[in-house]
Amino acid sequence: MSEKHLGPGSDLPPLKKDTLRLYGMRFCPCAQRIVLALNLKGIEHEVVNINTKNKPSWFIEKFPTGLVPVLEINDQIVWESVICCVYLDEVYPGYKLVAETPYQRAQDKLLLDLFLTKIARSVHAHYRSYDGLDEEQKALLLESIDKLENELKKRKSPYFRGNKPGLLDIVLWPSFERIEGMDVLDGDCLPADRFPLLTSWMDAMMDVPAVKNSLLSADQHRRFYKNLHSAQPLFDELLG
Repeated sequence: MSEKHLGPGSDLPPLKKDTLRLYGMRFCPCAQRIVLALNLKGIEHEVVNINTKNKPSWFIEKFPTGLVPVLEINDQIVWESVICCVYLDEVYPGYKLVAETPYQRAQDKLLLDLFLTKIARSVHAHYRSYDGLDEEQKALLLESIDKLENELKKRKSPYFRGNKPGLLDIVLWPSFERIEGMDVLDGDCLPADRFPLLTSWMDAMMDVPAVKNSLLSADQHRRFYKNLHSAQPLFDELLG
């Protein structure tokens, strides 16, 4: 990920035939899900980073939602992070992200719905405003995370996918990477005594090469999010 974040006055980079392109943002948790999927599956691609605080006019014209992430190849455009991950898994062979059986895929979808509506919403609301959670909100967040801990206990595996990370793991990971760095729990990490299996899962995820390649430290997240609403957000601070 070395492309500078493009803003007003920039030109749309020329599209190459049969080249998969991700429009993203280096610190965006939803875009990170796509990066993880691409890297796990070993899919060749290029990245165009967008300044999401001050977007290029061509980006808004091309993609009416104005949101990242977006995948584009030839005349095909796909957006929404989970849909993009499933699309990549269906189109590109090799490493499979989704579970093998219809029943397990259904169970994963139920867990994804819980995560996206309860956990990710709390974390990402904090990401957008950087307002701390009050004690009631924190308690509700931890109660929702309890359900993920219990699910890992039932699955008896290091990852939600089994012995290797899959769709559920890569959708969950960016939010858990940010819990500490964004001070979602007032500077506290996920309590290891309450969540021993999730703590082990996080350790296992950090050993996955695809995760290592996109991983940012707690300090890097904290610095970026605290400056997000300033006159000069640090979009390009970590780029070459």
